[in-house]
Amino acid sequence: MLYQIRNMLDCAARLAKAMQDLVNATKLVMTNPNDPEAHKALAAAIRNLEQISAEAAALALSPDDQMLDANAEMASALSHLKAALIKGDREGVEAALNDATNAVKRQLFLAKPLAANMSDPAQKVRLHFPSLGLLKNHMYYF
Repeated sequence: MLYQIRNMLDCAARLAKAMQDLVNATKLVMTNPNDPEAHKALAAAIRNLEQISAEAAALALSPDDQMLDANAEMASALSHLKAALIKGDREGVEAALNDATNAVKRQLFLAKPLAANMSDPAQKVRLHFPSLGLLKNHMYYF
């Protein structure tokens, strides 16, 4: 319990710093809207905040809730991918594919301990690959 409290406090401190970094990067972009480095800094600040937010959620959510959250991430990434493909937005496609890849990695990471308690092989497959249904539903866009 003490270990979890320490992790939560550490995560809260990292979230506060990440928020300040996001504010600073946003100010930089607003001051220099044509500076590509300012936009890169903003994108990095957003990614960092998203990562730390996910870690914070993982500390607070049960494994089942984390799996549901990862499934929602995959669905969102696939929706973004579809929209980027329709627009012809190459950078958007790459970002959405990266998000989808990260969601699959997270699903597989979360599935291992949950699957250890299952005896039905079919349930294990469904648990390890919940995104297969999402992919199947979105394949007609590709």
